[in-house]
Amino acid sequence: MSELADVLDRLLDADELGSLVGRPARAASVRAKPGALLVLGLADPATGRPTGWARVLWPAASDKAAKTAERARRRGQDVVERPLPGGLLLQAGGIATDPGLANPLRGARPRRLRGLVDQPGPVLRYNPLRRVLVRDRDAVVRVAADTDPVPGALVRRLGSLGLPVPAVLDDGTQPHVTARRFFGDTDLAHTPSAAGIRWAGETLARLHSTTGDVLADDDLAATLGRRTPPTTMPTAVLRHLDPGLADRLDALAARVADRRLDGPSVLLHGDASADQVLVDTASGTRQLNDFDRSSLGPAAVDLGSWLAVDRLAGVGASGPLLAGYAAAGGLVPDDDELTTGIARGLLLRATAPARLGDPDWRGRITARLDDLEEVLA
Repeated sequence: MSELADVLDRLLDADELGSLVGRPARAASVRAKPGALLVLGLADPATGRPTGWARVLWPAASDKAAKTAERARRRGQDVVERPLPGGLLLQAGGIATDPGLANPLRGARPRRLRGLVDQPGPVLRYNPLRRVLVRDRDAVVRVAADTDPVPGALVRRLGSLGLPVPAVLDDGTQPHVTARRFFGDTDLAHTPSAAGIRWAGETLARLHSTTGDVLADDDLAATLGRRTPPTTMPTAVLRHLDPGLADRLDALAARVADRRLDGPSVLLHGDASADQVLVDTASGTRQLNDFDRSSLGPAAVDLGSWLAVDRLAGVGASGPLLAGYAAAGGLVPDDDELTTGIARGLLLRATAPARLGDPDWRGRITARLDDLEEVLA
């Protein structure tokens, strides 16, 4: 077993992790750069809410630790450090001390965002070193380490075309900060219904039909034109964790790549699934959310993504989804194209158990590869 796998398995033990970071915690997300660092998102074991970050640094990246600790010290914040065997160093802290987000949070307006990120209630989602989503009154504010103007501009454009998407509240002057109007109290994954799934099919068809109107915007056309939906899953990290699983994933990825999708190119959501449909139970209204992965490609990519997630959840909802898609004018791909779309969706999610900190990630990934093999058969 590799050093990376040893460290990961140790930190996926909630008791061990809590002892190292000095408070109850479990790993909610995992990201690794072999030979350099392993990054974990921390969550409260009782509630599942995001509470902070932890990372293990290999000697080659140890200089990063000193910079983070010094910045936190200057700002009166706490960062925990623990030496690990082999010259490794564990470092952990609250979201406000996140090495990738500390400076964007420091400059974000309104200033109260800095305090909200370390409270248990307001943080909705958190991806360490990359982004955090916080509820601030009637807004959902996203603070990110990188700057990507496309999602905001795209959502504005879709809203102007009548698509049911969250209202954009920011004016675009803060490159690391975006804001949407808070909507709903749940999502379709938690409150599934045939009517809701049919609505999703209709809305995906409407989204795909906006392609020409969206691409009439020169800036969006230029940026979206450089984006294509991913067709494979990088296996470099998995190869360090379990070479046998990586070999099997590579072989299945080659089989998926052999199956071409030749449908017309449309504007894709890029991560279509039931949890991207926000639901307001009081009014019965819905919105399609999260366009961070939007690109151009065949419609079977979005439909296959949705059906792949449903398959992983043990839900058979293709009927309402495809009926809604057709009713709104969408051209439903044939069975072979849908199968290819589903296979791509399963491939891209094959290593999710490790990325989500599942202690049984080996067994879960094996099961997902078994499922992908069944689809390809």
